Amino acid sequence: MTINLADNNPRISYTVNAGATQTTFNVPFEFFVLADLNVYVDGVQKTATQDYTIASGGNGSTGTINLNVTGASGNSTVVITRDIAIERATDFQTSGPFAIDALNVELDKLVAIQADLKDKSTRSLQLTDFDAAASLTLPAVDTRKGKTLAFNASSGAVEAGPSIADVQTVSAASADIATLADIEDGTVATDAISNVNAVRANVTTVAGIASNVTSVANVASNVTAVAGNASNINTVAGNNSNISSVAGVSSLITSDFVSDLNTLATSAIVTDLDALADLATEIDALGDVTSSINTVAGISANVTTVAGVAANTTTVAGIASNVTTVAGIASNVTTVAGDSTDIATVAGISSNVSSVASNATNINAVAGGISNVNAVGGAISNVNTVASNISGVNSFAERYRVQSGVPSSNNDIGDLVFDTASNTLKVFGASGFQNAGSSVNGTSNRNTYTATANQTSFGATYDAGFVDVYLNGVKLIAGTDFTATNGSTVVLAAGAAAGDTVDIVAYGTFQVANISLATLTDVNPSGATNGQVLAFNSSSSDFEPTTLNVQAFPAGTLMLFQQTAAPTGWTKQTTHDNKALRVVTGSASSGGSSDFTTALGTPSLSGSTGNHTLTTANLAAHDHSLRGRNVNGPNNFSASTSAFGRADQDGRAYCHNTSPNNSFNNENVINNRGSNSAHNHTLSGTAAINVQYVDVIIAAKD
Repeated sequence: MTINLADNNPRISYTVNAGATQTTFNVPFEFFVLADLNVYVDGVQKTATQDYTIASGGNGSTGTINLNVTGASGNSTVVITRDIAIERATDFQTSGPFAIDALNVELDKLVAIQADLKDKSTRSLQLTDFDAAASLTLPAVDTRKGKTLAFNASSGAVEAGPSIADVQTVSAASADIATLADIEDGTVATDAISNVNAVRANVTTVAGIASNVTSVANVASNVTAVAGNASNINTVAGNNSNISSVAGVSSLITSDFVSDLNTLATSAIVTDLDALADLATEIDALGDVTSSINTVAGISANVTTVAGVAANTTTVAGIASNVTTVAGIASNVTTVAGDSTDIATVAGISSNVSSVASNATNINAVAGGISNVNAVGGAISNVNTVASNISGVNSFAERYRVQSGVPSSNNDIGDLVFDTASNTLKVFGASGFQNAGSSVNGTSNRNTYTATANQTSFGATYDAGFVDVYLNGVKLIAGTDFTATNGSTVVLAAGAAAGDTVDIVAYGTFQVANISLATLTDVNPSGATNGQVLAFNSSSSDFEPTTLNVQAFPAGTLMLFQQTAAPTGWTKQTTHDNKALRVVTGSASSGGSSDFTTALGTPSLSGSTGNHTLTTANLAAHDHSLRGRNVNGPNNFSASTSAFGRADQDGRAYCHNTSPNNSFNNENVINNRGSNSAHNHTLSGTAAINVQYVDVIIAAKD
C-alpha cells in the first residue's frame, strides 16, 4: 500500500484524566510490527508486549494498541511514537518473477523511516535556513566539561559558558539577589547599597574594632553626651600639648592668666569643666582614637541601633568565632531563614527523621525509582486488585517464565516461557515445548549455503510447513526431497554435491486482523442508516455517512426488464403485449395487426403469386430427344428437301428425310409451341417458423 503523507506524522499524544481509565489508543500513522512503536506514560517508556500489544492494524497500515492507563493526579500524558529499525529485510533475486509486494513493503518502510528521522531532526537543536555562516560544533570535551552551553557574542558559534557550579551558586542566591535589588531600586530602600559602598572603608574600620564598638554600646548615653559636645572636645583634643605645657610651667601663670581664669570661672564654664574633669580618663582614651570617633560619627544612626541591642551585641561578641563561621555560609543562612516554618516542622518530627536516616539506603533506592513509585500510586486501584488476587498472580508467575532455553522441570500443559536465546515465546504441550507463534521475525527469513560434498544438514530458523528449499535454483519437494520439522535444521534426502547452492526461505506466520470501519480514525460512522454511503467531508477531514440524492433515471423513463415483475421504483406497463420490437431513427410508435406468437409461430398460407410471363431467359437449359422413321412414298415430301413431318398423337415430333438413299439426317429443327401468356401459382398450407424468443416487460420509472 502507499504511505499517506497526511497521516505520516509518527507522533501522537493523548491526555488521560485523573482517575479515568483508558485501555485502547489509536495509532494514526502507518507501522509494520509492534517493535516499531515507542510508548511513554508520564515520561516513562513502556515495554512492548509486556505493557502494550497491537489491537489492530500494522503491516503497513494504521491501527490501535492495547494499553491500560489510569490517569494520575493532575492527569496523565500518553505519547506514542514510531521508530522503525534501519535495516534491509528483503534481498531481491537476480532473475525470475519480480517480488513487487516485497518491493512495495520496502519502499513503504523507507518513506516511514524518513518521516521518523524528520520527526527527530525537527525536535533537535538546529540552525535557521538563513543562518548559513554559523556552526553548532561543540568545543572539545575537556573544554566543555562542567560548563554551560553558550554562544559567542560576535560569531554566534557554540562555546563553553560559565561553570555549572557558578550558575548553581547564583541560582541558589537568587532570593538574596532579589532582596539586594529591592533595597537599591526603591522597592524597600533607595541607593542603600550605593551609600554603604561610599563608606565601605569606615565599615571595614568598624569591623576591625568590633569589640570597641561593643564597649561603646555599653556606654551609649555617655557617647551621646560626648557627641553633643564634639566641637569642644575636638578643641581640647587639638590643644592637648598646650594643656600639658601649661601644667608643666605653672610658675609662669601670670595675672593675665588669672584674669583669663576669672573669665572662665563663670557658673556655666565651671559646670562644663567639672563634667570634663569627670571624664578625664575617657577623654585621654578618645584622644587616641579620634579618627575612629570621626568614623563612628559618620555612622551614628547605626551606633544608635547597636545601642538598642546592646545585650545581644555583647552575646554576639562572646561567640565571635561562630559568627565568623556563619558569615562564611551567609547564603545558606539566608536559605534556612526562608524555610523557618519547614525547619520547625522537621524539629517536631525529629524521631521520624532519625528513623529515615537509619533507612537511607532503602530510601535512596526508592528515590532512584520514583517514576515507578508515582506510576504505582496513580494505579493504586489496580495494585489493590492485584493484592486481592495474589493467588492468581502467583499462579501466573508459575505459568510464565523468562530464561535462556526452556525449563527442564516443573512444567505443566499450557506453561509459557520466553526463550531469550532464540527470542521466541514457547508453550508446553504433550510433546514438550513448541513455538507459541512464528519463529520468523518479520515476513521471511533467508539463508544461503554453499554445500560441501554430500552435505545434508543446513541450519535455519523456521516454522514447520512454512519453509521453501531450493537446490541450485530448483525448488525441492517437502517430505520427498527434504525434511524440515524441528524449526532449526533442514535435512536433504540426498547429499548435495560440493559447490551446490542451497537457499532456504522461511515465512513468518501471522493472522490477518479483522478491521471494522468504526476503528478507522478517518471514518465517522455515527448516525448511519440503511442505503447511505461513505463520502469525504473536507471540513472535518473524514468519511461520513451520506445519502446520495442522485436519481439514475427521470420519472416516466421506459425500460425493458427480463423479469416478470417490475423492480422497486418502477411500474409495469401493460399497453403492449405479445409484440415484436422495431428499432427506428425517428419517432417511437407502435403498429401492425398480427401478434408475435401468431406471426412467428406456425402461420397459415393462402392466396397466389402475382402474374408472370416466362421468357426464354427464364427457362433452364434443356434439350429434346428425336426419333426417325422412313417414309414409303414420294407424296409427302419433295425429293430434294427435308422438313418436319406432323406430330404424332403422343406429341412426339418425327423427322422424315427424302434423300435418295433414305438415310437419317440430324440437321432438323423443332419449332416453338405455346401461347406466350402470363401465369401464377396458388399458395396454401402452413409455415413452421417457431423462432426462439426471450420475454421482457416494459416498466416506467416512478
